[in-house]
Amino acid sequence: MTKIISIVVLSLGLLIPYTGDSNIEPENPKLLHHVLLFKWNEVNDLKKQQELIEIFSGLPNKIEGFEEFKIYKIQNSSDGFNVVLTLGFISEEAKDSYIRHPDHKRIENLASNLLSGFAEYDYWK
Repeated sequence: MTKIISIVVLSLGLLIPYTGDSNIEPENPKLLHHVLLFKWNEVNDLKKQQELIEIFSGLPNKIEGFEEFKIYKIQNSSDGFNVVLTLGFISEEAKDSYIRHPDHKRIENLASNLLSGFAEYDYWK
C-alpha cells in the first residue's frame, strides 16, 4: 500500500507544470531599461563627446520617471561600439517624455556629428 501511495504522489508531482525561471520576465517589472550603444566616429571631439554625456546625465533631474542613468566604456565590441548608456524609466510614458524633451533633441543633433554607429534596445527588469 505504501508503494502505491508513493507512486501516486510521484505521478502527481510529474503532472505539475514547470513554470520556468521567474527571473527571465518578472510579473511586476520595476524599470524599463533603454540601452544605447555608441560608436564614436574616427574624428574624436572629446569636448563634444563630454557635452553629450553631460546632457544625458542631467536628464533624470529634469524628467519625471527617469530614474537611472549609467555609462560604461566598452573594452571590446565585435561591432566597434565604444560606449554603453543605460537609462531607466518607471514607465513607457516616462520614456516618451524623455524622447520629447528638448534636451533629447540637443542630444540627437550632437550625436549626428559624433557617431558612426548606433544601436538601441529596451527591456523590463
